[in-house]
Amino acid sequence: MKLEDFNFELPEELIAKYPCANRDESRMLVYDRASGKIAHKHFKDIISYFNPGDVLVRNQTKVLPARFYVKNQYETQIEILILKNIKDQVWSALAKPAKRLKHERTRYFIEDREIEIYRETDEIFLDFLNQENYEYIIHNLSEMPIPPYFKRSAEEVDKHRYQTVYAKENDYGYSVAAPTAGLHFTDEIFGVLKEKGVEVLDLTLHVGLGTFLPVKTEDIKEHKMHREFYEVSNLVWQKILEAKRDSRRVFAIGSTSVRTLESVALTGDLQGETDIYIYPGFEFKIVDAMLTNFHLPKSSLIMMISAFLGLDKVKEIYHEAIESRYRFFSYGDCCLFL
Repeated sequence: MKLEDFNFELPEELIAKYPCANRDESRMLVYDRASGKIAHKHFKDIISYFNPGDVLVRNQTKVLPARFYVKNQYETQIEILILKNIKDQVWSALAKPAKRLKHERTRYFIEDREIEIYRETDEIFLDFLNQENYEYIIHNLSEMPIPPYFKRSAEEVDKHRYQTVYAKENDYGYSVAAPTAGLHFTDEIFGVLKEKGVEVLDLTLHVGLGTFLPVKTEDIKEHKMHREFYEVSNLVWQKILEAKRDSRRVFAIGSTSVRTLESVALTGDLQGETDIYIYPGFEFKIVDAMLTNFHLPKSSLIMMISAFLGLDKVKEIYHEAIESRYRFFSYGDCCLFL
C-alpha cells in the first residue's frame, strides 16, 4: 500500500486544542465488526459495552514535563525537548533551532541552572550535570510536551489533563507524549467497570515521538519505527493468556497497549524495547477490541487501525466522523472498535 492511501482532509476547526471540561464528556464513535454498524455515543456509554469477565488493559506510563527553554552566554534561546534517558543525567533530545548547536559540549542556562548540550553525528544530547539540576528543572521550569498541532504553549490545564488518572511510574515520568485514549477515563468509570466484573490490568510502554510522527516513505513497508521501552509483569501476562483461553475479550486502551500486547505475543519477551509496526496484513493475536482516538493522516497509528478494521472501513468511519463534527487528535473524541 502507498502512503497516500492513508491520507485524508481534516478541517482545522475539528482539531481539539483543549480538553473537554470533564474527561468523560467526550463523544465516542462505536464500530461493531460483527454487525458492520456505526453508533454515535458518549464516552460514559463505554460501560455498557463491557461484559463480566472482560479484560481491560491500560498503559500506566507517566508523561514527563519534557519541554523547556535554555540560553547560551549570548542570550540565544533554544527550545529543548528531552526524549530518552541515556545514562545518569544524560538525555537524548530535540532542539529548535538545532543548527545553532555544536559538537563540543557547550554550556547553556535555564534561570540560574547550568547544563551542557552537545552533538554526536546527527543526535543531540543534554547533560543535566547532577540530579539536583534535573529534579529542579523538571519540577519547576519545564512544560508538558503537548503536540505542535495545538498551536499554543502548554498551560496549567495541561499538567493534569495531558496525563491519565492512572499514570504511575515515578515522580517525573518517562513518556514524551500521552497515551491519549486513556485520557477519557475517570476513577469513577473504573470503579463501575470493576463492580461489573471487568478485570483491569496495567502494563507500561514509555511513549516516544516515533509513535505519533507521520510516515514519510511512499511505500509504507519501508517505514522504520522508533524503539520504545515496554514492560508487562508475568502475572498480568498470565491473566491475559487465561482470558484468551476462556474466550473472554481483551480490550486494549490505546495504540500503545495494542503494540505492547502484540509485541509480547510475537517475541515472548515481557520486557525490552519494541519497534513493532502494525499495518494492513498484520494478524492480531491478543487484542479483541480497542479504544483509540482519531489519528493524524499518514501516521503509523491510522495504519494500525486499518490493520484491525480494513482500510476501506477506516475511510468510511473517518468520513462519517468528520461529517458528524467529531473532535480529532490528542484532546479529541474517541473510537471504540469491537
